[in-house]
Amino acid sequence: MYKLSPKAKERVERLTRIRTRRHFNRKYGFDTKRRRYVEFNRIAAPRRFALTYDENNRNAVIQFIKKMAKSVLKKKKTLIDFSATERMHTCGTLLFVSELRNLINVLGRKCPVIRCNRSHNSKVMEVLQQIGVLKLLKYRKKISARANDVVNWKFTSGNSVTGEDYDRILSHVDDKITETKQKDFYVGITEAMANTHHHAYIMNKDRPVANGTESWWAFSQIKDGRLHVVFCDLGIGIPKSLPVQQPSWFQNIKQLLPSPSDSDLIKNAIEISVSRTNQSHRGKGLRQFVKVVEGVQGSFLSIHSNRGRYGIDNGNKGSYLYKNSISGTLIEWSMPIETIGEN
Repeated sequence: MYKLSPKAKERVERLTRIRTRRHFNRKYGFDTKRRRYVEFNRIAAPRRFALTYDENNRNAVIQFIKKMAKSVLKKKKTLIDFSATERMHTCGTLLFVSELRNLINVLGRKCPVIRCNRSHNSKVMEVLQQIGVLKLLKYRKKISARANDVVNWKFTSGNSVTGEDYDRILSHVDDKITETKQKDFYVGITEAMANTHHHAYIMNKDRPVANGTESWWAFSQIKDGRLHVVFCDLGIGIPKSLPVQQPSWFQNIKQLLPSPSDSDLIKNAIEISVSRTNQSHRGKGLRQFVKVVEGVQGSFLSIHSNRGRYGIDNGNKGSYLYKNSISGTLIEWSMPIETIGEN
C-alpha cells in the first residue's frame, strides 16, 4: 500500500476537516460564506462613482448614498455591496466617504454594524484601502494599494480653518510651485474651509450632521505632473446660503432672473466678494482661486452645489443644472503644476 508522506498526510487531514465543517454548517444552518450577511440590508454600490461625466452616474451615486443613509439611520445592519463597482472617481468617491463618515459620527456608539464586500475590480479595493474605507468598515482581508494612481491619493478631514489643516492637504506640493501660487492656493483652500465654518451649516438640513467632529473632507493627489484637489462639505449648499448671507444681492439677482437655478446662483456667487461675516478678507478666496485656474492652460475646475455645477475646463466656462441634489458643496480642481510660473 502506498504510504503518504507526513506533509501529504497533513494536507489530506486539513481538507477532510474543511469538508466536514462545511457539511455541518450546511446541515444545521450555521454561518457560512453565503449566509454571512443574510440579516444585513444590502445596498448595491454604483458601477461608477462619478458626478461630472454623466448624469446617470451622478444619479446612481446620489441614490446609493440616500439608500445607505436611510438604512444606517434606521439602525439596520447594512452591507455595502461593491461587487459591481468598476471605477472610483475622486468627486463621487469623496461625496460617498463624507456621507459615510458623517453618519458614523452622528450616531456614535448607536451606529449599527456597517460592512462591505469586495469588488471584482482590484483597483477599486485598492482605492477603498488607501482612503480608509475598508478599515472603517472592518474589512478583514488584507489589501495593498499598489497602483500609481491610487497610492498618491491623500485623504484628510477637519472642523477648523488653520494653517495646519492646509498643510495636511497640500504641504506635499509646496516645493513644486512658486511662492506666489502657494499663497493663491492657501487663500483658496482656507476660504473653502472658512465658508464651511461660517456658512455651510447655518440652517437645519434634511440630513443630520455631526457637530464638533468633521465638517469638511478633502482628497489631494499629485500624478503625472498635475495637482488634483477635491474638497467637500455637507452643508446647505451655496444656492441656499446666499439668500441668507446676501439678501439684498439675492433680490437683485431675482429681478434679472425671477427663478434663478442652483447653477445661476453658483455662477453669480463667484463674482461677489463680500460675505456673511462682513469681513473684507472673507469671500474673496474662491473668486481669487478661480482666477488662478483660469490663468493656467490645461486646468480644470468644477464647483458642485446642490443641483447646480459651474465648471471651467481649459478656459471654457459652463453652468449645468441636474435633476438631483448632492445636498452639499463639492469643489474639484486639477492643473499642471510643472507649468505654473510667476504672473
